[in-house]
Amino acid sequence: MRVTDTDTLLRAYDEQMRGFRGRPGLIIEQDGPVLRVAGQHRGFVTTPRDLGVDGPELDALIARQRDYFALRGEAVEWKTRGHDLPASLTDRLRAAGFVPEDQETVVIGVTSDMAADPVVPNGTTLREVTADADLRAIAAMESTIWGEDLSFMGEELIVSRAAAPDEIAFFSVTDDATGQVVSAAWIIYHPDTDFAYLAGGSTLEAWRKRGIYHALVAVRAQQAVARGTRYLMVDASDDSAPILGRLGFTAVTTTTPYVWTPPGRLALLRTGALLYLAPAAGPVVCDDLPEHRGECRRVDRFPLPDGHGAGGLVVVSGGDDALGIGNDGAVIKEDVDMVFRGQQGADVALEHEIGPVRALDGFGNLRVCRVDQVTNLAADRLLPVRQARDVLVHPRICAVCHGASARVAWLAAAEEH
Repeated sequence: MRVTDTDTLLRAYDEQMRGFRGRPGLIIEQDGPVLRVAGQHRGFVTTPRDLGVDGPELDALIARQRDYFALRGEAVEWKTRGHDLPASLTDRLRAAGFVPEDQETVVIGVTSDMAADPVVPNGTTLREVTADADLRAIAAMESTIWGEDLSFMGEELIVSRAAAPDEIAFFSVTDDATGQVVSAAWIIYHPDTDFAYLAGGSTLEAWRKRGIYHALVAVRAQQAVARGTRYLMVDASDDSAPILGRLGFTAVTTTTPYVWTPPGRLALLRTGALLYLAPAAGPVVCDDLPEHRGECRRVDRFPLPDGHGAGGLVVVSGGDDALGIGNDGAVIKEDVDMVFRGQQGADVALEHEIGPVRALDGFGNLRVCRVDQVTNLAADRLLPVRQARDVLVHPRICAVCHGASARVAWLAAAEEH
């Protein structure tokens, strides 16, 4: 029998689906009532229905999350729901600099009601896919739909499946004549809950309104029934919410992401980790010398555009060098006039010339985290006058976009039809 009691469904959602499905490499921390996640395409914050704080205490809680991700140089999404308490939450998020994105509708369906034999158009094939090449083909389809290069999305799908192969399943519909993927969707299982989450669902325009979306819901529901999953949940876009309603899903609440982005940095958009370039605000390296009476001032407020010394070493983690920076000396120049037996373990002094980060102009999300000036006493006499220093850079870039409009069906994005 179909369950349509909204209160029952919403209660199950609040009790079971306000956490986060983690994977290796993520940083998941609890700060009072808030659960925050770092280390992915952008930070994420989720909460219980009632935060239990309001007024100045709530403002301080919001500011702590914002400042935590600011120190990491990351944007962050605070996931709100339409029935969250206190009612002042969204106003206080706005006041703290968070900006709302598109509202979606949370819909829940009873899995057994949705399961059916999938029917796809003649000349197409629906199948579960696991190979890396198939996941990259899904990303290629998404690139065609949204008019952006989303090849990185395929790598994210591959990583997610490798991290938890029993908790995510991908399905694609291909054109038999060409082998092209025309639609794809996936299901994310949440262990120790009654829920699975439906994501993806995008379809090439020429293949829409032909029952493919319905078929992808049915096949995922079939698998979920076999696994004993009671409910299916979707954060549904305005396009897909009416379709899901006709299939028997019940709207229980709304959800709106509130996003804070570090000023002057690359903006990570919720719709796909696309980055927009902003003008460089100045040199990357900061001055921490106590004798200069200014913690973390910029070095050389008017640095010479050409600099003087050899390029320093830029260290980039393997597999994380999306821009092909490597150790290109043009990326960072750091010139320090070494004083005989001086500058032992000091940070860059204000009076030293620091070449601007010309090759990374605007890449504010590539942050220098350390400038090493420790000099070995035994080798002090051997140092040349303008010895370059090592500079460590942590890039956090998935992809770069130069357009003003972009949209991506991300790994756990809302269903599209």
